[in-house]
Amino acid sequence: MANPQRKAAKEHFWREHLAAWRRSGLSVRAYCHRHALAQPTFYLWRRNLEQRPGTSTPNQPATQPTAANPPFIPVRLVGPTPNQPVLELVLRGGRIIRVPNGFAPDALRQLITLAEQLPC
Repeated sequence: MANPQRKAAKEHFWREHLAAWRRSGLSVRAYCHRHALAQPTFYLWRRNLEQRPGTSTPNQPATQPTAANPPFIPVRLVGPTPNQPVLELVLRGGRIIRVPNGFAPDALRQLITLAEQLPC
């Protein structure tokens, strides 16, 4: 008979890895390589956990939103005026990035990545 504590620990381990993989933006292959995980095992756990309540598929929000995984991230578009940004992004933790017209997309990606990594 399986040890219930060990089973719960494994499930927690894989839930954490699946959440980290979704946040990482990496392919399954790259994420598994980086964390020394077996891809077939990763896929098995992903499939099994997605069939349980409170989990999500890679392209859908979690069925039970939490503070760490909100159901959506608010985005507010503002009209372009001389003194206002074209786009305002509200990141997790409440950080706000106001993007002026003509801001380079690559620079914006880098800025968002850096802002998301900063401690609150």
